[in-house]
Amino acid sequence: MSETVYNITIPNTSPMVTYSPYVTNSANSGGWQSMCPTNVVSGNGTSSWICDPDSAHTTSSFKASFELSFEGVGIHLIGNTTNNLGYDISLDGLHFPGTFRSNTQSLYSSVDLKPGPHTISLMVRRPASASNPGSLTLKEVVVDVGSGHTGATVIKKVIDDVDPSIEYYAPPGGNWTIGNAYPRTTQPEGIRSSTYHDSYWANATATISFKGGTGISVYGACYSHSRYAAYSASMDGSEEIQHDGTINLYSIGGDVKQRAGNCLRYFKNNLDADKDHELVLRVKDPGRLAVDWVEVFTVEGGDAFASGGQGGGGSNGIRNSPKVAIIAGVASGAIVLLLALFTLLICLRRKQTEPQEIMTPAPNQTGPSSRGDTSFISTPFAPGLPHMRTDSHGASGMYTWPQHQTLAPSTAKRRQGGTTARLFHHSGVTPLASPGLGSSSSYTESTVSGPGWPDSAGYQISTFNHGAPLGPHGTGSGRIWSLPSMIVPLASFLVWITVAYGWTYAESGIATMTHYTMNVGTIAACGCTGGSTYYPTAALSSLAYGSDGSVGFGPSCGRCFNLTLLNTFLSTPPFYPNPTKSIVVKVTDLCPSISGWCDATESKPNDGGAWLNFDLVWPSVAIPEDWFPHNESFYGYKDFGVWNVSYQSVLCADNWAGGHDPAALGSVNNLGDSVCCPADPLAPNGTICPSSGPAPDTGTSGAPDEY
Repeated sequence: MSETVYNITIPNTSPMVTYSPYVTNSANSGGWQSMCPTNVVSGNGTSSWICDPDSAHTTSSFKASFELSFEGVGIHLIGNTTNNLGYDISLDGLHFPGTFRSNTQSLYSSVDLKPGPHTISLMVRRPASASNPGSLTLKEVVVDVGSGHTGATVIKKVIDDVDPSIEYYAPPGGNWTIGNAYPRTTQPEGIRSSTYHDSYWANATATISFKGGTGISVYGACYSHSRYAAYSASMDGSEEIQHDGTINLYSIGGDVKQRAGNCLRYFKNNLDADKDHELVLRVKDPGRLAVDWVEVFTVEGGDAFASGGQGGGGSNGIRNSPKVAIIAGVASGAIVLLLALFTLLICLRRKQTEPQEIMTPAPNQTGPSSRGDTSFISTPFAPGLPHMRTDSHGASGMYTWPQHQTLAPSTAKRRQGGTTARLFHHSGVTPLASPGLGSSSSYTESTVSGPGWPDSAGYQISTFNHGAPLGPHGTGSGRIWSLPSMIVPLASFLVWITVAYGWTYAESGIATMTHYTMNVGTIAACGCTGGSTYYPTAALSSLAYGSDGSVGFGPSCGRCFNLTLLNTFLSTPPFYPNPTKSIVVKVTDLCPSISGWCDATESKPNDGGAWLNFDLVWPSVAIPEDWFPHNESFYGYKDFGVWNVSYQSVLCADNWAGGHDPAALGSVNNLGDSVCCPADPLAPNGTICPSSGPAPDTGTSGAPDEY
C-alpha cells in the first residue's frame, strides 16, 4: 500500500522562495517581476495591488533564478514558459534540463524522493532572441509530505492568531498591534476573526506551542516596503533562520504597494509526532512580523510505512527495481569468482619466502555506488484538490495526494500471422540539437496599468510527466586490493562482473527515440507473444535492457513506459510539436549496442547524450504511419528519424493498450526458460527477468504456443 501523502502549497509571494538577483517591476530588468492582479483604493486614497488569491513572479532575464529548501517526498513547480525560453533545474545538487509541459502548466515535477531535507533551484538559460526573449513564470510550488504511514488520516488543525496557544511578547516600549486582513485574503475554515497580529519591534516574538504534530505552516500578511521586514524562525531551540516578508514584493514608486494576505511565512515538516514542539518567530532589526493563522498537521491511524529504501513512496505503485533482480542474477557467479581468487591468493602466498598481507584495502577505497537517492519518479499533478471540511474545532480530514492516474486504454485490431524472430536497430549520426523545450503562452499582460496579471487558462491533469536523466550506477574507482601485480587483472574482472549488470536507470527521465519495422507476429529477443505486436512495442538500448549477453532476455523485458515527444535531434532548426504526442509502449526487444543510439555504457551516454534509447516499432498495425507530427512544408520531409522524448515507467495493466488482452501478455509457451516476458513486471506481485541463467515461467494461458 502506498504511503499517505499530503500537500503544502507555497505561493510565489512566500519568503520561503528566494529569487535572485532581485524582484522589481520589470521582467526584463535582469531580475524578477512581481505581478499581482487587483488594484484596490482605500477610503483614504491609498492604492494597493492585491496578490490574492492569485499572483505570479515572471522573468525574461538570463541567469535569473529561484531556490527553495523543503522537507518532503515530492516537489511540483507550477508555472510556464513562452517563446521556448529555456531553463535548468537543480535538485539536491543534480542538474537537469527543464522541460515545460503546457497541458499541466508544470515547470518540473518529481516524486518518490527520500524523506528529509531537499533543495531545488531553477535558473533561466540565455534567450534565443534578445528582442523577443519570452518569459518564465512561477505561480506556486507544491510539496508532497510523507506521513510515514499507510492508510492513515492526516488532520489539519487551524489556529487563529487570537488563539491563546500563541504567546506574543514585546520588549519594553514595544507592542503587537491588531490589523485587518487584506482584501481578497482567503482564510481557511475555522478562523474566528478577520484580523492578524503585527509588530515592528525588534525582538518581539510569537511563540507557538503544539503537541504531537508532524508539520506546521504559519501564514501572515506580507507587503512591499522600502524598508526590510526581517524576522527569524527557530523550531525546538534550533538555530534561527532569517527571512524577509517584503523582499518578494515590489512597491511602485515607493507608494503603491503590493499586498499578499495569504503569505506563507514559515513551514516545517517531518517533525517527531511523539514530542511536544515550540516554534519561536522573532522580529529582527529592522524588521516586521505578521501572524494571521497557523496550520498544524497530525497523523492518525494507519500502519507504519516501510519505504524499502526507495524514499517516500510514490503513488503509482512502482516499487520494484531491476537492480535487485540483476544483482541477484550475478551474485552466485561473483561468489564463485571470489572463492577462486581467494584460492589463488593462498597458493601464491605459500610460494612467498616472507609473510605478506594478501588482502589489504587500498587507501581511500570506494565501492560501487547505488545512487538510489537520485532515482526520481515523476507524477501528474493538479492543484485543484478536493475541498477539505473543517469542523468547529479547526480540524479537517486531509485527502491524500498524489492519487493514482488511470489512462483510458486504446484498442487495436488483432490478426494472426507468423514469422521468425529478428533483431533490428536504427542507425544515425550525432545529433545537432540538445534537448529542447515545448512552448506555450497562457500568461498575458492585463489591460489595466500596473504590475500586470497572469491570465491562466487553468490546470489540467496530465497522464504523463518526466523528471530527469540519471547517470550510470555502480561504477567503482581505483584498485580494490593491494595485491601482487599479476592478480590485479583478475580482481578488476571480479569487480566488473559484480557491478556491470547492477546498473539501474531512473523510472522517469529524458531519452532518445528511434524507430524500426517488425512484422506482425514476430517473436523478438524477450520472447513476448506474437500477440504483443498488435499493440505499441519498442526495443530498449542494450545497457538499460540489462542482459549479460548469455541470454536473449533482460530485466527490462515486459516493462511499460509512457513516451512523450519533446523535439527532434537531427533537423535544423529542431522541430517542437504543438500539441505534442504520447504513447505507452511495452519493451519486447533489444536494441543492440552496434547502434550509436543504443551504445550507452556506464561511463558514456549515447550519441544523443542520453542513457536510454527506445527503438519504437513503427509503422505498425498499432501505430499508424502518420502518427509522428511533422512540418513537411518547412523541412521538406516527414520522418525526422531521431526524437528527444521524456519517459515515465508505468504499470502495464491499466496503461498499455494490450494490458488486458491475454494473447498479448507473457512469453510464448514453447520456448521454456529461454524466454522471459512478464505481463506486468512492476505490479505488486510482478516478475522481473534476470540478466542471465534460466528464466522464470512467464507464459500465460492466453498465449498460444506460437504465432
